[in-house]
Amino acid sequence: MAIAGAFLALGAGYVLDDWFLRANAHFDGAWSVAGPHAGQRPAAVPLWALTLGAWGGRPVPSVLLLGAAGAVFAVCLALLLRRVVPEPVAVAVAAVWVVLPTHTSLESWVTCVNLAWSQAAFAAGLLVAWRAGRRWWHLALAAACFSFGVLAYEANVVVAALAVLVLPWLRKGRPDWPLVAVCGAASAASMAWVAAHWFEGKQAADRLAPVQDVFVANTAWGFVAPGDTAKVLGVVALAALAFAVGRLGLPSFRPATGRPEWLMVAGTAVMAAGTVPFAFYVYEPLGAGDRVNGLSAVGGALFLVGLAGMVGRAARPAAVLLAAAGLVAAGVTRAERMQLWHLAGRDADAIVRAAVAAVPDPDGTLVFGPEPIARRKVLAFLERTSITGAVQLAYDDRRMQADMARDEESFRAVPPHLRIDIRPVSALDDR
Repeated sequence: MAIAGAFLALGAGYVLDDWFLRANAHFDGAWSVAGPHAGQRPAAVPLWALTLGAWGGRPVPSVLLLGAAGAVFAVCLALLLRRVVPEPVAVAVAAVWVVLPTHTSLESWVTCVNLAWSQAAFAAGLLVAWRAGRRWWHLALAAACFSFGVLAYEANVVVAALAVLVLPWLRKGRPDWPLVAVCGAASAASMAWVAAHWFEGKQAADRLAPVQDVFVANTAWGFVAPGDTAKVLGVVALAALAFAVGRLGLPSFRPATGRPEWLMVAGTAVMAAGTVPFAFYVYEPLGAGDRVNGLSAVGGALFLVGLAGMVGRAARPAAVLLAAAGLVAAGVTRAERMQLWHLAGRDADAIVRAAVAAVPDPDGTLVFGPEPIARRKVLAFLERTSITGAVQLAYDDRRMQADMARDEESFRAVPPHLRIDIRPVSALDDR
């Protein structure tokens, strides 16, 4: 909630798909906000209807709702983990997840409200039903939470399923079969609904996405921007992982190993599980693409807490210095990325105002360009759908059409009176 407050103090705005959803709600009614996506993600509809329909044009309550989802998830995460690790470790993992700017879209991009509350619902459902003295209604509530989580954002189900199976196993040495059965049935039925109502416009790529970036995103990009320093940090993290695996695997070292090494291995497994649903969707876990990283970031937090523990076992002062340096670096990086989200929202408003001022009465499709302007993968508009929604709202005319050019040549081919150059009004443009 403090992060949400800080972002609101900077100035929150609307970007990308926010405009498409806002236009649907404005012209067709709040319950039509999702358009063709409503069938695939019906549990997202009331969230979007509230944030981009009823609260459309007022980002403050929407950002606070995003913050509340993150807070619920973080608290549930700590409460779940303390059943299998000491409480200080559990709280540290949840705190690292909160502090690192590895999933900023779930804090700053209103459209992602369904992702954030899907995560929170999965965690809350598991927390409610995984307990001693369980009653039938605990399981029923868990089933409802898991159904909501899937129907709000289906990709989160992989890590949720892993948690349902593994966490009770770690505690008792065996799975909690009633919990597995109930949550599995609810998830399977909901996934069947998602598959039967799949949005036809959502197509997988024909190549593997750069899923390896999730590891460096969680071990380096949370502290520094992508570049040479991040590569060095990524290599160091990979070497630390190899060292931990070696200690666990070699009989001569195994007696001296413990929780830190297992946390690092577990964290890597969670990062890998979080990437599975996105293997053929070309997202990058940075900027607007870091929505793929909400649950993988839990793996990152496990890994980093384990790494600090391993260093601390050898030299406690070094671990303290490492943690302090990481906290400072993460704070600086977070401030930079929050500023970028603020600038992207300001860009979106400035771009549509410039269009209305330059072309009060368009006689064709407005084309913006010469290309999308992004910094660290954060941007106001990327393609036709979002810019069309913004233009329709600006002109208060559902018939308006717009497009985003991809290069200078295609932009210059558009008649001058329908061309909007976004560079002079873009605060993100640092060229």
